[in-house]
Amino acid sequence: MNNRVNPEPPKKQRSSLRAVLLLLLVFLLGFGFGAGGVLLGFRHMARNAFAASPKATAPIDRFLAAVEARFTRKLALTPAERAAAHEELAITAREFKRDRETFLTATRNLVNDTIFRIGQRLPPEKRDRLEELARARLEPWGIRLEDSPPAATTGSPPSAPQ
Repeated sequence: MNNRVNPEPPKKQRSSLRAVLLLLLVFLLGFGFGAGGVLLGFRHMARNAFAASPKATAPIDRFLAAVEARFTRKLALTPAERAAAHEELAITAREFKRDRETFLTATRNLVNDTIFRIGQRLPPEKRDRLEELARARLEPWGIRLEDSPPAATTGSPPSAPQ
């Protein structure tokens, strides 16, 4: 008689475990690629919003055109009513673009000011490296560092490097 205990689980149990682990792996890969794709999509949209020229067709133009087409169709507007609605939506688009440009200009100025203020607290060789790193990270976003100090700085005056 053989008194040895067989440490291996039965073949059926092992194959079920493999199937569950494979299913879990496929689920995790799908989740990872899906979440990564969404994050890349958001990054792409944000980068385009910052780097796009103000003259380019803005997403607001496409959005308002879709809104106009939808409510014109659903409300059965007359040509005069359609023209009046188009005028009002054009005003909204202009104001939105103006606000967007103001926001982007303020953001660019803030970033330039921040890099300048940090650079004032660093020795020259580290300041040059900071500007090099900042340019590499910010230029794809459409933010260009200025070589001259910003016109008006925010915050307290920098202290001398120690």
